[in-house]
Formats: sequence, C-alpha cells, structure tokens
Amino acid sequence: MLLTVCLPDPGAVLGLPAPLGRPLARRQAAVNAVVHALSERYDAVHLHMGDRAWVEDRSLWSPDRLHPAERGHRTVAAGFHRLLAARGLALGAAPGLDPRQPLPGRLDSWLRLVTAGSGWLARRSTDLLPQLLCLAGAELRHGACGTGARLDRRAEEALRRALAAVQPADARTAGARAAPSGPSAAPRVSMEG
Repeated sequence: MLLTVCLPDPGAVLGLPAPLGRPLARRQAAVNAVVHALSERYDAVHLHMGDRAWVEDRSLWSPDRLHPAERGHRTVAAGFHRLLAARGLALGAAPGLDPRQPLPGRLDSWLRLVTAGSGWLARRSTDLLPQLLCLAGAELRHGACGTGARLDRRAEEALRRALAAVQPADARTAGARAAPSGPSAAPRVSMEG
C-alpha cells in the first residue's frame, strides 16, 4: 500500500514576504498536483496537509516552523490511521492527538531556533538560499516590468508536462483526463482525508 502526502505552502508557513513566498507557493502547488495525480493513478492512501488548517495551527509546528511538532506528527499519524481504517486496513486504535511531552517554553523554543536553526540555515546557505534568492530576484524583476504572469504561465506549462508524464499511456492516447490548467486546479482534499 502506497502512502502519499501533500505539504503546505512553505512561504505561508514561514510567513515569508511575497517575493520569497510566491515562487515557493508555485513550486509546492505543482509538487502537490503531481502527488495528487500519482496518488490517484496508484490508488494510494493520500493525506492532504496543504490546506490552511495546517498553516494556521501553530501547535502543529516546531518552533522553527520547518518541521512538525509532536502534535503535528500525531495528527499525521491519526490522519493516515483514519484513511487506512476507511479501507479496512488499519491495525489497532487510532493514535491520540495530545502530545506526551510538555510543550517547550519560550526560552526553550528560542534556544532551539538559535542552535538547530542556525545550523540548518548554515547548511541551506549553499543550496536552498542562493536558489531562493534567484527566484525572488526574478519575482521582483517581473513584478517591476509588469510581466509577472509569465512566471505563472511557465509554471503552469511545466506542471502540464509533468502531469502528462504521470498519466497512464492509455489516458494520454485517448485524451482522457486532461491536465489541469494550473496548480490551483489540483484536486482539493482536506487534511482529514
């Protein structure tokens, strides 16, 4: 049994400014659309965590907002348990949502950000950060020139090609299940299933 999951927009989770957040949102939406298509193709047990509830509920996230907190992990486990139970595949009782560990205080959270967060930032400064700054530069440049729609069209075309590649061969030749027109056309399922 294949388990798949869609993730929330990292720019929204982190509260990034638009030039940094828009390219991340575009890319995450495209990844989620492909995951939805693959999930459908292979009849996967799919949990959608890309909705606003995941972004807005801070109790689901660790202090760095990059990883789920214990409650977030428990929510994922409970979501998959519920989906597996609906297929008659769940074993045992559903996991509880309440954390077993006490929530960290402000000082502990701040110390975690300073220690682990600075290490993560140092590691990502050689791969993720330069690429993100290039994407933000393109957002700003296209925004200033009034050509921001080009970035959306390029992303939509790349998504169409990716979705066409994951469709079964008979669907491509028969013209069935045309690719959606953009990331927003991906099937929407709440984090409950």
